[in-house]
Amino acid sequence: MSLEPIKKKRVYQDIIDQIRNLLASGKLKAGDQLPSERELASRLFVSRTAVREAISVLESSGIVRTHQGMGVFVKEEAHDLLLFRMDNLINQQGISLIDLLEVRLGIEGQGAYLAAIRRTDHDLNDIKTAYQKLENAYSINKPAAEEDHEFHLSVVKASQNMMLVQHVMLFSDKFLKSVNELRNKSIRSNRSKEVLIEHLAIYKAIEEKDPNKSQKAMWTHLKNAIKRSML
Repeated sequence: MSLEPIKKKRVYQDIIDQIRNLLASGKLKAGDQLPSERELASRLFVSRTAVREAISVLESSGIVRTHQGMGVFVKEEAHDLLLFRMDNLINQQGISLIDLLEVRLGIEGQGAYLAAIRRTDHDLNDIKTAYQKLENAYSINKPAAEEDHEFHLSVVKASQNMMLVQHVMLFSDKFLKSVNELRNKSIRSNRSKEVLIEHLAIYKAIEEKDPNKSQKAMWTHLKNAIKRSML
């Protein structure tokens, strides 16, 4: 297994990217065991905390499974590996910001609709916490790409539909890059408050358990994002 030292800022995501590339190339296969947390940290020159974060994301995405006392293994489900190969293809071919936002309209619109119907109190608290993090980041003019991603992911997770969650995770890298781009435009055009109000409307509709209102709020937010991308 060939691994390289991590040099970028979002360390846990870089760890995920290396594992993704190993899966896409076939060097890491279903049923294979990953190196131990200590070994990964040592070979990648990162902290064990970063490794744990990466493994947590991979596990929640259904890519790996942790067996207590044994280690972390790539899951046998071929579908999960296919998602990684799709992600690799997307990164190679490239997709435009508009393409991504149009895809998100379908996925996250349905996610918001189902979230309003199926969300638990715990789910709602996760969405609220993510919104508060986003609000705090906006207050200091921080691009807040990861906070924005956390909000949208928490909404889709509340749908209780793992296919929707996996598709959002599939586009996570592109999502973060697009949010950074859009956020910088919002800061320059003084539209930060407008963007925050749109996120609050999504949260409130889910809190009220109104699926149509939730879906419409998400659509409005993403359609406005498309308009802002053209400024």
